[in-house]
Amino acid sequence: MENLEKNILDTTFNQFLTQGLDFTMNDIAQTLHIAKKTIYRFYDSKQNLLIALLDHAFADIQKEKQNILASDKPIAKRLEEAMIAMPKKYAKIDFGIVVKVKDTYPLVYKRLNEHLENNWEPIIELINEGIRKKEFRKINPYILREIVTASFEQFLYQSNLDAMHITYAKALKDMMSILMKGIAYDNA
Repeated sequence: MENLEKNILDTTFNQFLTQGLDFTMNDIAQTLHIAKKTIYRFYDSKQNLLIALLDHAFADIQKEKQNILASDKPIAKRLEEAMIAMPKKYAKIDFGIVVKVKDTYPLVYKRLNEHLENNWEPIIELINEGIRKKEFRKINPYILREIVTASFEQFLYQSNLDAMHITYAKALKDMMSILMKGIAYDNA
């Protein structure tokens, strides 16, 4: 990736943080002190720019996930952290904006769903390792994937997290705690 293209993506991310989806290509061009047509050299539309930003963000998430999976932490801890891996810079995102993406930028919405539903192989391998080592009870990892993916989508698209004053990151952490530890006390 060229430096200019990376600068465009970084600036788009910052504009997204401050303005949500209301930023314009002109806002990005002005911030970078470049002509708007320079941005169009890389991205022929705002929707394609958002897709590139999303792909870049998920590449960062996958790197974070790989670092967690490669660590020497216990299997359960690696699973809990890797399933909801999110670099710190993305913690500031107002995920409530994602609801607007579905109607306004349908290809971005489609790509987001693809990212949520793909690249589960390392997680499934870790679950199977935990089962083999008798650290996890025997479960169907594909059912767990469906549960987690549905939760991600629920939190992003149809959730009332804001009304409950719960961040997306907190909701994910609570979800993983429930999945990993259940709701019953150990002595029950």
